[in-house]
Amino acid sequence: MTTGDLLDTQPHQATAIASTPGAAPSSSRRAHKRLSLALVGTDAAVIATSSLLAYAIRTQLSALEGLGALAAELPVVAAVLPLWLSILAALGCYRTQYLTSGGEGIRRFAAASMGGLLALGFVSFLLNLQLSRLYVALTFLFVLGLGTAGRVTVRSWLSRQRAAGRFTRNVVLAGLDDDSRRLIRTLRESPQCGYRIVAVVDDDTASGEPALPGLPVVGGVSEAPTAAATHGADLVIVAPTGTRPGSLRQLTVQLQDSGLDVAVAPSLYETVLRRVAVETAANVPLLHVDQVRLTTGKALAKRLLDVTAGGVLLTALSPVMLAAAAAVRLDSPGPALFRQTRVGRNGRELTLLKFRTMDVDADDRLQEVADLNEAGHHFFKIRHDPRVTRVGRVLRRWSVDETPQLLNVLRGELSLVGPRPPLPREVARYHPWHHQRLRVKPGVTGIWQVSGRSHVPFDEAVRMDVFYIENWSLGYDLLLLARTVAAVLGRDGAY
Repeated sequence: MTTGDLLDTQPHQATAIASTPGAAPSSSRRAHKRLSLALVGTDAAVIATSSLLAYAIRTQLSALEGLGALAAELPVVAAVLPLWLSILAALGCYRTQYLTSGGEGIRRFAAASMGGLLALGFVSFLLNLQLSRLYVALTFLFVLGLGTAGRVTVRSWLSRQRAAGRFTRNVVLAGLDDDSRRLIRTLRESPQCGYRIVAVVDDDTASGEPALPGLPVVGGVSEAPTAAATHGADLVIVAPTGTRPGSLRQLTVQLQDSGLDVAVAPSLYETVLRRVAVETAANVPLLHVDQVRLTTGKALAKRLLDVTAGGVLLTALSPVMLAAAAAVRLDSPGPALFRQTRVGRNGRELTLLKFRTMDVDADDRLQEVADLNEAGHHFFKIRHDPRVTRVGRVLRRWSVDETPQLLNVLRGELSLVGPRPPLPREVARYHPWHHQRLRVKPGVTGIWQVSGRSHVPFDEAVRMDVFYIENWSLGYDLLLLARTVAAVLGRDGAY
């Protein structure tokens, strides 16, 4: 039996959960427990392997320096191993919600690794052992490196498993409003998150009324335990803005000893955790949300990234760009470059550069293809646009047509990462909240381009852009640039 067989759980195998103490856990919960145990075993192997590697390196270096090996090193690590694993467990390193929550799982593992290092030093001091500092440092570095790599690998594997329908938790959603409907749609569009809304309970909506197509309301909030048992759910997510005052407290009391987990989805769920600080004032929890301010230092760092990376990319891609320009000129009459007015930061217009991928009379023929638009009211995208030239289709497929925008980046009109600059006619149809995406300098690539590219609906694309603006960091830009490379190579959604 393989590890995949041991940990596998299919969504249709979920068993009903009784609303009484001692209810049997669902198959999803059992699978997650097996995954946590597998992580414990993996961490134990990582710590032991790291210790052996550090010991081997230290022994070789000691021999060169004429120092004798300290036989106490490996036994001390063996004695510290259970304590180290306990620290990992105490910091939540075996809870799958942290394993899959961005960098939070890595931060917790790094903190627990530091705790293990301190435990190693404490035991050494307590037993009056003189452990080699080189050995201790190497052990820590190996644990940190190997353990982090292991968690990244497991997280990637778990996302693929969840996308295939495994390790997915059935969820009852309590409370119905616009925010909770958005949450349902978001979880539906992101199966790799591992949560499936199977039932909705709400006090202000009649049973049988659809929350969304295919998902009816099955009762009031107080009926959440019954709905969970009926639909094989082991988690209740409460949307506070969609429930009546006091419902959350009543439901929490009701679910005690029921075998069901409870989570709260606040209206701030698009804000990343590192911007939220929890303060207790008179036993009342207050969530402090840091405001997004692109300080002078951050702005300089972003500009430095744009100039440095943009210059390197422009130099590296110059042969491709020259070949593309020649191909455009030879394939159809007209200039190689296409200049188009777009709307940038705070509504200021700019001239966007692209390689021409359409016939020169494409704008005059716009009405001929208006009925073929596949992207909705605010975007104009046609999978098989008859105005696109043969070379243009190839350039679009590999995103080579966008490369002249590196000149826009160096001129300071665009950033490498940011919301895509819209056309003036698109901005004219914006709703007021859509203008939030114009708060920052537009980019060559952005969050929605690497999340489906042409397939993302406009409103969802704007929400992604707002999420990027409110949670910007230099590391986030680097991550999106890496994902852009993968999206281009995968040619997903480009036409």
